[in-house]
Amino acid sequence: MSVSKRLLHKLEPVRVVYLSRQFNRSGYSVLKSLIGCPACHVVAVVLPPTRPSKRQMARLDSVTTAWFEVASYRLACLRQGARPLRFEGSLHRLAKSSGLNVEIIASLKDLSGIERLRRLKPDLIVLGGGWPELLPAEVFELAPLGAINTHPSLLPDYRGTDVHRWQVLDGVKISGTTIHYIDDRFDTGDILAQRAVPVDPSATPQQLFQSVANSAGTLMVEVIERIQAAAPARVVGIPQSDSNRKSLPLWPWNNDQFLRIDPTASATQIERHIRATTQESYTYDGAWLSVGGRKYIVRRASLVVDAPSAPPGTLVMMSKKAVLVCGEGALRLDRVQERSTVPMATVSRNSKWFVRHCLSGFSQIPVDEAV
Repeated sequence: MSVSKRLLHKLEPVRVVYLSRQFNRSGYSVLKSLIGCPACHVVAVVLPPTRPSKRQMARLDSVTTAWFEVASYRLACLRQGARPLRFEGSLHRLAKSSGLNVEIIASLKDLSGIERLRRLKPDLIVLGGGWPELLPAEVFELAPLGAINTHPSLLPDYRGTDVHRWQVLDGVKISGTTIHYIDDRFDTGDILAQRAVPVDPSATPQQLFQSVANSAGTLMVEVIERIQAAAPARVVGIPQSDSNRKSLPLWPWNNDQFLRIDPTASATQIERHIRATTQESYTYDGAWLSVGGRKYIVRRASLVVDAPSAPPGTLVMMSKKAVLVCGEGALRLDRVQERSTVPMATVSRNSKWFVRHCLSGFSQIPVDEAV
């Protein structure tokens, strides 16, 4: 049966080729929902190859090695004093265990990759968890019903990457999922559906991403049901109200000035700054300050109800814990790690250790000024 004749039958499942990056929260949630969706038939799951530098993640693809990788990661977090926030859901393993065809394609910008997609004869291309490159027109125009993407924000707000870190930093109260058509730019295509998700004011970027991802799968099923009902015509999307708005940049991990804590800011702003840099393990830099010529990464902090009386930028000992007086309010430094040029050369310590290490013999000490 030809594609056009098959699509005229309203109850015929839509042939879907599913694209995603590995170990992506939205990608995993969407694929899990599509596997049980009667409105579509997933003919292939397309993933980029795992980079050699991500060998430890590749171990999660196999049942025989996944337990070892999970145990190793948990032990590393325990040693570092980090919360185990890494997402460990393997899309490759989920697809294989569900009997789906998995295609590993390095690039969809060359003819061989595009031809492999064409041979799968998709009615619809679904991008569920991002792709390492901007898809060319030859890809997003390949399927008769179009190509659609899941984006973890309410577009056009927070277009781009690292959106959950930027949202935590900005203190947004509402986030969500957007499903839109793919066009020749990142996250600018016509919108098919959106779902708002309330933001927990204490959520890390990883926790926010998970709450948004949980809504992405069910929303995608609803969109595909609409697409199935309208076939062979395409569902009309709604143009984004501000299609020329710039995308957010990558999180500036290498920008010392951006990561340095400004004690003249409010305690609320600084706490969000610290939380926005939360990592799956404490291997790399985060928000930091300098005390006595030594640099410390603040991994976790919490607001203090009764701020001590001292100039902003002063460290004060309260109940044997270190408190940073800010421009407005104060923060208790709950988890601190001495900064090092060698990854994992130091581990994070609790606030009492920081008091003994930096405030020994003092009740107050000034934080070094920015140079």
